[in-house]
Amino acid sequence: MRRSRKSLRQIMVDHMMENSTMNIDEVICMMQDFGDEVDHDQAVYQAWRRKAVSLMATVKDEKGVRKIFATKDENKQTHFTDIESEKQSAILKEVRIHLGKMKNGLEKSFKKVSKLERKAVSAEQQSLFFEVAQ
Repeated sequence: MRRSRKSLRQIMVDHMMENSTMNIDEVICMMQDFGDEVDHDQAVYQAWRRKAVSLMATVKDEKGVRKIFATKDENKQTHFTDIESEKQSAILKEVRIHLGKMKNGLEKSFKKVSKLERKAVSAEQQSLFFEVAQ
């Protein structure tokens, strides 16, 4: 029986609420149980695409700073841009905006995990204090 991607997502969120961790194999099994068939040709294409993006992301300048980024044109086609040799401000702006969004998301995640880590450490310390007190 096929269910919607939204309900699969909700099942995974519910599982995470109960267990706090889930390994990749569990996620794959849940997806397979939903009955979605994998288009082999599309899967192969996506795998090659991921490899291409990954490979291009490893190109760095002499200081070790990434210099090639993926951008999309008006037809939503992916292109790789060497920011050091790019002359079009619109393309450089697109890269900057994309990096800014990634930075903002990472900063929010960093703050959240730092706050949760402090809470966990505090709870662990309280637990140790009460164990010693007994």
